[in-house]
Amino acid sequence: MDIFDYHKAIEDALIEKFSGLVETVASYEPAQINPINTPAILLEMDDCTLGGTSDDRDELMASMIAHCIVGHKTPNIDLAVRDFAIQVSQFLRHNVFKIKGIGQPENIQLGKGEFKPGKHGYESWYVSWDQAVYLTESVFSSDGFVPEQIFIGRHPDVGDDATQYEQL
Repeated sequence: MDIFDYHKAIEDALIEKFSGLVETVASYEPAQINPINTPAILLEMDDCTLGGTSDDRDELMASMIAHCIVGHKTPNIDLAVRDFAIQVSQFLRHNVFKIKGIGQPENIQLGKGEFKPGKHGYESWYVSWDQAVYLTESVFSSDGFVPEQIFIGRHPDVGDDATQYEQL
């Protein structure tokens, strides 16, 4: 797993979910100078931290933002942009974007966006969330076996005598 695959998976999921409702799903580009076809969702990684897990995977905690943007001609723009952000947040909740090796979205927040206010007549709200992305595989193999029976013994009655054990 790498950040390109993660970002692409989110974009693809948003395109699939909002097909026919959204004109643009793309990466957020701070230097954007051309008008954007709206409604639009622009995806941004705000920041991230690198850590580890108990099974020795490299964990990247990504802080993501989906900028939900509507054009100034949108009817009831103040409510429409909020509703748009709420729909996106509901879709993101519990979504792992068909990827093995990422955690559930956490700390989902919504708020008024500041996407170049007024420059091209846009109104925006954002949806932000944190999500663990595991960059490496677990050191534990999943090729092991699952025991069919488990027995427990209590000290000092342990050893080769099977009658000293209780089946769980």
